[in-house]
Formats: sequence, structure tokens, C-alpha cells
Amino acid sequence: MGRKLTYSERAQRDQQRRAERERKAKNVAARRAKAKAEKEKIMQKDFATAKKAIAKYEQFYDSIINLHRHSYGTKKLKFESKLKKPKKPSDHSFKPKKFNFKEKEDLGQLKKESEYNFKEYCRAEKKSSFFLFVKIFGTQEKYEVFNKDRKNQYEELDKKKQVASKKHREKEEERKIKEQKEYDDLVNAYNNDLTTYEKKISDQKIDFQQWHEKLLAGDNETMEEACEVMFPLEFSFDDDYVMSTPTDSTVGYKIVDQKNVEISINLPSELNFLPEYGLKIKPSGKGASEFKISQKVHTEVADKVVCSLGFSYLKSIFNVLKTMDSVFIEVGCSGVDPKTGGAADLIFLSMEVTRDRFSNIQLSKIDVLRAVDNFPHQFRSTKTTKNIDGKIDRENLIWATSAAKYLSSKNINLSKHIRDSFRSSFY
Repeated sequence: MGRKLTYSERAQRDQQRRAERERKAKNVAARRAKAKAEKEKIMQKDFATAKKAIAKYEQFYDSIINLHRHSYGTKKLKFESKLKKPKKPSDHSFKPKKFNFKEKEDLGQLKKESEYNFKEYCRAEKKSSFFLFVKIFGTQEKYEVFNKDRKNQYEELDKKKQVASKKHREKEEERKIKEQKEYDDLVNAYNNDLTTYEKKISDQKIDFQQWHEKLLAGDNETMEEACEVMFPLEFSFDDDYVMSTPTDSTVGYKIVDQKNVEISINLPSELNFLPEYGLKIKPSGKGASEFKISQKVHTEVADKVVCSLGFSYLKSIFNVLKTMDSVFIEVGCSGVDPKTGGAADLIFLSMEVTRDRFSNIQLSKIDVLRAVDNFPHQFRSTKTTKNIDGKIDRENLIWATSAAKYLSSKNINLSKHIRDSFRSSFY
């Protein structure tokens, strides 16, 4: 597992995230400014488009205050591999090339001419076959010379054809043998690759099953690996409205033993989850208009995000870590201590939850601000300044990083196929 982070290292990580969010915010602001004018024109003219835009905003609003309804970690973990199965070669059939003699036409013509009778010769050479003229002009002797010459030429060209044909057959036979060998080599390589692939898949499957069995049995190191891969929880929101996002939280965890775990969640310090303006139908019922979201609503949403996020992590832990009976969770953000002016962890929610009591609530129906009353807890609104005294020793936590989800993870030494299998099932 990775080393535990110092307070300054956590502060530095928060500062890096803040700088990244500011950079993204500038890009988003530029895009929104351009899109705003176009959107207003469209919404004024097209009521259907206005309703769609309003539904989009309302869906975002509902999603941000009901993080606990996201179905993360609800599926049974199952093996998955991204190994690429080798492709079997297509069946091979030899396609012989047709023999093509370049002087085919000449050969045909010579054969035809070598078989001329005397009259055909006279006709072809435009000579008279009248016996008197034949005698006078020596046509018979010319015919015999012509006939002999054409037969000789035909025989020579025919021999040339036979030689070329033989070479063609030999070449085709060589090509057939070569192609068959190449195909056999492909098949052998495929069979070898398939054997290797199946062996790797089998080894990966056994590796995952053994890891999963240890997870189900409550092995501390394995449960830490699971926490590292699934934290921080990732939430997806509409880019047109998202401001601060709970995905950017920093999460520390400590597996106390098989049945107890401590979780510390630090939200982005801005706690600004809504855009400056929302959307609603105009009083006339035609088109949509923007309205400025009050500070009271911003605060209510921030409070709901704090509690809803807590329940999201509780659900994920109880779904994945089957031996866990109790979770102590604190949700807050990094900030400034109003008493000293120094850096401090501002805590908004501190709660101890047992599996039995958690299983008795219906997450899809709860009001998160009231649901915390089901458990021993402390809660303060994000607008108040009096802090809650934290009970979790943050210096003794392992802090998850988003890098743990990828090959560059330094906090855990976990096989990629286990991470892929876990995250595929978890998300």
C-alpha cells in the first residue's frame, strides 16, 4: 500500500485540484458565453426546445442532490479481461491462375494458315486459282513454300507455348506449396497464440477469484485495495451546468479490522455545486427564461450534497466490503479555521453507521437531511462557521488517488485485470 500523506501534501494536492478546476472553469465559461445567446434565441422561438433544456437542467439538479441514488457497487463483482483474443485465420483455398500465352492469337493464326488448302491460300493471298494463271505465276509452288513456312512457324511457336505452359504449372505448384505453408504457419501461430491467450485468461480468472475470495473473507489488505480502486467515487454530470463536482473529493480510509472502517471525505473547498442561473418556463407558458439561483438554494444544495455523498460512500462500502459491520464517516472540506486563521479540516457531517440500521432505510425514498437522524451523528450546515470536532486521525489514513484507477498507480500493486474487473462491475 502507499505511504500516508502529510497534511501539507494533502493541502498541495487540494491546491493542484483547485488550479485544474479553475482552468476548466475558464474554458467552460467561454463556451457558455457563446452558447448562451444562441440558446436564448432558440428557447424564445421553440417551446419544445425550451422544455427539453429545462428537463436537462432539472435532471442535473436532481442528480447532484441525489448522489446516493447512483447505482455504484450494486452489481456482483465478476471477472472481466481486456486481453484481445487472437483472430482465427480464414479458411484457405488455392486459386490457380489461368495460363495466358501472350502469342495465343499468333499461334491460332499460324495453325489456321498451316492448314490452308490451295483454294483457301489463293483466297487469303488474293491470287487466282484458275489453272492457266496458276501455271503462269507459279502459284502452286508459292503455296507449297507458304504452307511449309507456316507449319514450321506454328510448330516453333507451339513448342514455345508448351515450354511456357510447363513453367506456368511448375510456378503455380510452387506457389500452391508456398501458400499452403504460409497458411499452415498462420494456423500454427494462431493455435499457439490461442493457447497462450487461454492460459493468460485462466491465470487472470484464478487471480481474480482468489482476490475476490479474500475480499469476501475480509482480508485487510484486499479491502484496502478495493477502497483504493473505488475511491473517490466518480459522478457524471452535464457539462453545461456542473460547477464543483463531488468526484474531485479527496478520500482517506483506514481498515480498522474486518468489521470496522473509517472514511474521511474532503469535498472541493468551493462547495459551489449549482450554476449562477437556472431555467424555468416563462409565466406566459411560451419559451423558457433564466432565473438567478438564490444563496439560500445554493446552501440547501450544498448541505444535501454533503449528506447524500455520505450515504453514497456508505452504500458502496456495505455493497463491496461484505464483512464490514460499522462505518465511521466524516464529510467536509479543506478550509480556514476562523479561530486561528490557519488551515483546517472543516467537518459538516460526522456519522457512525452499522450495517443493520443502514439496511433498514430505503435510499430511493429518503430525505438525506433527515435520514442522518437514523444514526449517531453530528451535522452542521455549510453556511455555519462552528466546526465539528473530528474523531478520525487524518494522519493515520491512506489517501486514495485517482491515479490508482490506471496503470500508473503507486498506492497499490494490483493487477490491471483485477482493477478492470472491479471497476467494470462497480460502475
